[in-house]
Amino acid sequence: MSDYPVKKGREPGVHETRTECQEQIKGFYGAKFKKFSTEEEALAFAEIPASDKTLSSVAKSIMLADLDDSEESKEFSTLACNVENDLAKLTTSVKLVIDSKLLTGTTSSEDASESPEKKKSVQKGGFTGKKLADDDKDVFIAGSCLNNGKPDASAGLGVYWGEREKNTSERLGGKQTNNRAVLYAAIRAVEQAKAKNISNLTINTSSEFIMNSITKWLEGWKKNNWMKSNGKEVINKEELQELDKKLEGINVKWVHVDKCCAGNEAADKLANKGAKLPLPE
Repeated sequence: MSDYPVKKGREPGVHETRTECQEQIKGFYGAKFKKFSTEEEALAFAEIPASDKTLSSVAKSIMLADLDDSEESKEFSTLACNVENDLAKLTTSVKLVIDSKLLTGTTSSEDASESPEKKKSVQKGGFTGKKLADDDKDVFIAGSCLNNGKPDASAGLGVYWGEREKNTSERLGGKQTNNRAVLYAAIRAVEQAKAKNISNLTINTSSEFIMNSITKWLEGWKKNNWMKSNGKEVINKEELQELDKKLEGINVKWVHVDKCCAGNEAADKLANKGAKLPLPE
């Protein structure tokens, strides 16, 4: 049978089981213990006279001998590392949540140095102009229409370049629809990119409508004199023609992103804000 003498612990003494020992020494700073095969060796280590054997039953403590070498020490180190890693992960998660909620953008825009979040779940992509060797600049666009399809509809557009960039929140003029709003958001983004001398641009959007219109159907509509396969004229023809014209002289990569993407959420907020502004004169 093995004995576990506690030389330094809550109650110094000799214990018969490791479990009893651990209950007494865990959390006791500087505690010391060792495992011996004989009671005499255990008593000697604990500096307990052989005549005081009863102390072993009173002292329900067993301890970490040489903290750096014991299994308990290793367990403690592992636990400390796990806690540190968990804290690091938590800090990162909190930062991401905060970043996703930050929005700096007004009608005329505000300054910024950081480019928009690139957390995008790419489902579809396409190019207008040459393919980009490198994406020089990202922008997120969104359209919003409160009461879409109703007489009191109110639409706005949002263009988000980054936390402190000049972002746009604008009320849509003319017919108030969500599709027109997102088309004009793209038009504004291209106009602004050209004003910034950006030649390679990545436009991020959650709109299936504009993604399909620009990357799938546009060239066919142009060849078919802006008529659809059913013989009807393309809806929003004027806006699409204007955007197509703006796309001349700039390389654009179109990327479909999830609605919950941080940059898309920022553009949505700008668009919703724009929808509540007065109609332009």
